[in-house]
Amino acid sequence: MNVKHIVLLLSVFTLFSAHAEIYRWVDDSGKVVYSDKPGAGAQRVKLHGIATTYKSKPVSAYTSANSSTKGPKKVKAVKGYKSFRIVSPANDAAIRENAGNVSIVMRSSPPLKKGHRTVIALDGKKVQTTGLSYTFRGVDRGTHVLSAAIMDAGGKKLIESSPVTFHLLRYSIIHH
Repeated sequence: MNVKHIVLLLSVFTLFSAHAEIYRWVDDSGKVVYSDKPGAGAQRVKLHGIATTYKSKPVSAYTSANSSTKGPKKVKAVKGYKSFRIVSPANDAAIRENAGNVSIVMRSSPPLKKGHRTVIALDGKKVQTTGLSYTFRGVDRGTHVLSAAIMDAGGKKLIESSPVTFHLLRYSIIHH
């Protein structure tokens, strides 16, 4: 195994280091072996994660294209709702989910009133639901912006959450 292969192997192990420990040992034939399961005489390899970070500007899915770019449009809390926020995923969270399923959990104070619904926007694409949770399926890996609002029966926005940015990590097999 040449140096190029070892570097590639260590890079791959680094990507998976959040899920497994990596071990190194020399087998009976003198070959260096790396694995997530220890062999005879194995030593644990300390790997340092790759620090790749992308910070996107917070964008509200409910701010019109013609509005100012100074930040999300502020909506006053309407009588009856003191607060509304997305509690999961947390802002700037890294989610490891190979199928691309992302569960959203919101909280309102007081709880969602009868006849009201939530509108959740993932990268500007809106979905309506009658509850405070929803699961997006098949989300592409990468950085995404999520926001939500509570609407009354007539479609009037009552209160809006602050946007949440999250990073979806999905494994891929790279063919060369």
